[in-house]
Amino acid sequence: MAVNMLTQVAYHEAAHAVLDLLFDFPFTRVCVHEFGGEEVDDEKRTTDAGIAADVEYAQFVALSQGDTSQLACARIRAEEWLMTILGGEAAAWNLTGERPHLDSTDYSDYHRALALARLLFMECTEETHEAFLWWLTLRAKDLIADHWEPVERIASLVIEKGEVTFDECCAIFTPQ
Repeated sequence: MAVNMLTQVAYHEAAHAVLDLLFDFPFTRVCVHEFGGEEVDDEKRTTDAGIAADVEYAQFVALSQGDTSQLACARIRAEEWLMTILGGEAAAWNLTGERPHLDSTDYSDYHRALALARLLFMECTEETHEAFLWWLTLRAKDLIADHWEPVERIASLVIEKGEVTFDECCAIFTPQ
């Protein structure tokens, strides 16, 4: 299914927001802006199609460190955070029907997730990291499919307004 780039980016960012809400990761706003020749804030990701997109977080999402009594909880939170990172591609997959190429050199969310997986699970091989991320991508895809209606509503609103606040996303999102 052919989808214009603005729509695909909006769904990508909306999926990040829905998974953030599902896993209780706070953020400030979701933005998607088309631009011409003007400069774009370096903090925002840009596409070749001239679209800047971002989910702006209220704070860094901290994972428990050092406390062995919280190790299982930390691993679950790490998996949730990785699914949130990978959720944008999962939404694009649901939207277009095209399976993502997670090894692509231009896919920054995947590289961010891979770097985090390497840091968290240093004892694993590269092949294991990649298989783990693929499994989390499939889990994110299922969660996005289960929460598709709020993804669509947030994506539509961000296309219309350019940005959507955390409170607006919360008003749209109701876990099923």
